[in-house]
Amino acid sequence: MEQLARSMPPSQLADEAFGLYEQFRPETPGGKKGWGAKGALDPKKIRSLVT
Repeated sequence: MEQLARSMPPSQLADEAFGLYEQFRPETPGGKKGWGAKGALDPKKIRSLVT
């Protein structure tokens, strides 16, 4: 995540942060909802977004 954040100017990161998160956030297991649901974070997805 730090590498991704450093790969763009702060103003661009501020504009795109939530959209980036939506691209790499973990999927929640079926039948689970909300922020408390556990999922697996895939570092490869994050690395693929580095510009």
